[in-house]
Amino acid sequence: LGLLTAKAAVGIELYLAKAGVLSSENIIAYIRLLAEQRAERHGALRKMEEGKRSKFLDTMARYVFRDYSLSAASLVTCSSCHGAKLIDAEIFTNKVTYPDGKPPKWVKDTKGISPS
Repeated sequence: LGLLTAKAAVGIELYLAKAGVLSSENIIAYIRLLAEQRAERHGALRKMEEGKRSKFLDTMARYVFRDYSLSAASLVTCSSCHGAKLIDAEIFTNKVTYPDGKPPKWVKDTKGISPS
C-alpha cells in the first residue's frame, strides 16, 4: 500500500473514497485544487468572476468524484422511469399534404423531404 500510495496517491485515494473507507471531502478538495490550477489555461474560466468561478469549480469537482464513483455495477434508480424500465411517450408525425395530391417538382431534388 505504501508503494502504491507513493506512485498513485490520487488513484488510491479515489478508490478508497469510492469504497467508503476514506472521506470523500479530501479527494474532492484535491480535485478542486487541480481544477483551479488548470483553470488558468481556459479563457472562459479566466474571464469569470472569482465567486462564480469558485462555485463552478466546486460543483465540477463534486461531479467528477460522483461520476467516478458510479459504475456500471452501481444500483441507481432511474429518475425518468423510477425503475419500471419503460418511459411513456407520445409520438406523432406531421404529414405534408399537397393541394393537388402531387408534390412539387423540387421535392425530388431535396434531401430529407419525401412525399407522403
